[in-house]
Amino acid sequence: MDDGQGHVRLRRRRGRSPWPGVVERLQATDPDIEAKRGQKFESNRNKHCTYAAFDKMYNQVENGALKSGNAVKFDVPVHMDREGNIVAHQKDAFGSPVTIRFTRPKNCFVLDETGSNTDGKDDGNKGGEKKVGLTGETLKEVVGIKDSHFSVLPISDLTAKLRFVTVIFAAEKLHGAWTIGVDVFAELIDELEANNPTCNHGPGKRYPGLSLFNADGEEIRVFFAATPKAYMNSAILKETFQKMDELGISQEASTRTAPSSIRSSSSMATPPGCARTPSGTSTMKMAALAGS
Repeated sequence: MDDGQGHVRLRRRRGRSPWPGVVERLQATDPDIEAKRGQKFESNRNKHCTYAAFDKMYNQVENGALKSGNAVKFDVPVHMDREGNIVAHQKDAFGSPVTIRFTRPKNCFVLDETGSNTDGKDDGNKGGEKKVGLTGETLKEVVGIKDSHFSVLPISDLTAKLRFVTVIFAAEKLHGAWTIGVDVFAELIDELEANNPTCNHGPGKRYPGLSLFNADGEEIRVFFAATPKAYMNSAILKETFQKMDELGISQEASTRTAPSSIRSSSSMATPPGCARTPSGTSTMKMAALAGS
């Protein structure tokens, strides 16, 4: 019988299953049909993963970038290649036509949190890495088994440079010791004997802290927070942006009103990360910040 979604379901009866014969008849009419297991798909994803929903999301991103003064609009949409260069012919384009050009790509940010835990028992191989050992011997890798959940929110600008990171622990409140880490292999020095209360703090010491640097050697600042299940909420997101403002990572644009449109030219180039209509793009969260 048809389940109303274009799928054929058979009610099994006693005796031989009719399924193989049904599949053969269907394949005779359409060779692209195959028998395979179904995959559970959440109802909310099925409802919202539509062209209209993605179109609305990208329109909101575009309006925010324009109003914050971080982008200008083309008179007419233009085609661009993978590098963000305007091309004259659609055959040379990548994705759908582009409607705006980001004039301040370092002031627009993309972000998405990822949850994980400290339990490594069920972790897969890192990038499919392999180890060398004796034949018949199981190569063991010692991992932690305590399940402590956390989330990480890396924030990059539209030049693809990492600018800020937020780490969220699963707890009712944040403990300061979590932000400095513990190196159990480092020697623990008696602070009173050394007459130095910070002798155990810093890189290579008992409490090494967290230092992140990008490819250019610039330090990436980290903000720590806590929620009961390590989830992101509006308060943490707001505080994250406030920290970025305080550190000068986000800059207030010269104008908060939508600037006049610009005339497109085939010789103009735009930085990677230009807004495109939904076709050929991936889902992302974006914040066009203007010091707010």
